[in-house]
Amino acid sequence: MTRHQAATGTPRFVAWLVAFGGIVILSVWLYGSLKVKSASAPKLTVPISVQPTLEAAREVVRRYFESPDDEGRIDCLHEKDRVGPFWRDFYHRRAKPFSMLDSIHTGKMVTHEGKTLALFVIELSPGGRQPIALFWEGDRFAIDWESHVVYGTMDWIEWVESKPTEPQILRVYLSETILGNKGSEERRVAVEHRDSLKPELAEVPRTVDFPIDFSGRQRVPVTAEFQFQESPGNRNLVMIRLIHEGWSR
Repeated sequence: MTRHQAATGTPRFVAWLVAFGGIVILSVWLYGSLKVKSASAPKLTVPISVQPTLEAAREVVRRYFESPDDEGRIDCLHEKDRVGPFWRDFYHRRAKPFSMLDSIHTGKMVTHEGKTLALFVIELSPGGRQPIALFWEGDRFAIDWESHVVYGTMDWIEWVESKPTEPQILRVYLSETILGNKGSEERRVAVEHRDSLKPELAEVPRTVDFPIDFSGRQRVPVTAEFQFQESPGNRNLVMIRLIHEGWSR
């Protein structure tokens, strides 16, 4: 190598080294800058909007009937913590058959007293065609099981045959009647259940708040508390409390 080559080669090498070092420093700075930005940038969370739809309600009905265990079925119920023990009593202690779902007919959405409900007619085996309602709980639909099975604290047939004096809460139909009302100081109504063969007459004492208007209406669904009270030679059926009109809470 000549003295001229050595003199010119050294500056070129230095210049190349400086340029390469600059690229490395720039790359490190860019990497660090991007890393800091990505780490410090706030995460944007988009809230998931859950809307009440008929398809969402229909899926809950399917899941309820297709669930393989008690926990899965109870999880589909409206007010499940309160209703769960009633459900277990109904299907285990009383040994009621759990029906299979055959089909779900077209449903509709309604609003009642500020609550959103989905209403369907379903086909069951056994059971045939029955209505079913689901309440919107803010983030999901849940089955109104008590109205679906017309739940009472005692089975109707056992109740009317044994006539217990302990009060029982029942979901029944009430109708106006003239039987037993003539000359009586107390009002009487005809009481029917989905499983009843004939109506029972119940006395409604004046002390019971009874705002039901039968004008143009028969077989009004109500939830009420009844009691068979002792009388000479008989036990009379008495309504001791009208809880609410309808079978849903």
